[in-house]
Amino acid sequence: MVESSPIVILTTRGALHYLLINSLLADFAVEAVVYEKQGWRDALSRIRYRLRRCGVGGTVGQVALGLWDKAYLSRKAAPYVAELLAGHDCSCPDRRVSWQSAPSINDASVADLLRRKRPAICVVSGTNIIRSHILELCPVFLNIHAGITPRYRGCHGAFWALYEGRPDLAGVTVHLVDRGVDTGRIIAQAPIEVDPLRDTYRTLGLKQYLVGIELMRAAVRRALEGHLETLPPAESQSKQWYSPTLADYWRWQRRIGRGKPAEAWPPKPGSR
Repeated sequence: MVESSPIVILTTRGALHYLLINSLLADFAVEAVVYEKQGWRDALSRIRYRLRRCGVGGTVGQVALGLWDKAYLSRKAAPYVAELLAGHDCSCPDRRVSWQSAPSINDASVADLLRRKRPAICVVSGTNIIRSHILELCPVFLNIHAGITPRYRGCHGAFWALYEGRPDLAGVTVHLVDRGVDTGRIIAQAPIEVDPLRDTYRTLGLKQYLVGIELMRAAVRRALEGHLETLPPAESQSKQWYSPTLADYWRWQRRIGRGKPAEAWPPKPGSR
């Protein structure tokens, strides 16, 4: 293990988040993990947010895709997911690291922990938006974002990149966290390999996360060594994207589900 200043991880429970924790534990001194408990209040908050941003029709379509995913897509993708995760440690790390749960990542208990630990870096994954009073308590917050920013901020960046006919922008970003939604300065970006015959929006997200973990490990090391640098954005356009609807997913399948090579996928009309 590399001797380092303390690292605190702010995340939620789940196999991929455990994989991130285990990957960092292998090389760095992780002082503590905070798991945000996202319950029914968070679900209601997300629904209200979607209604404001996407309207009733869009929200209904997003819910429909979620139900279709649980009933069919997740089972269809299961063998490919198992193949992608083979050799990765997704076990719960609780016995190997100090941890605590919080009702919100912005809760007073999280602020108290950061004041006590005084971490050099907070690694963020899967939490709700972090508010200013938390961001003030650590000099560096690093986040894995499943998309190439600034063009694909928000949700399902690789899905929307392919939907727009931009397979070159199907990838992942590690960035500094600021007060916006995926608007922080870019530390590293990388593309993912897309299989048009096997990928779903579920497996695309997994591929993004697996690449993102390696980018995060490198970013943490550079930050601890005092060599963390930011990159200029590859794209000038910036847009926040939301979860696709069931109709969006069916259109996406028609576009890439015929086994065409990525360079042959036509751009969405009107996209640039």
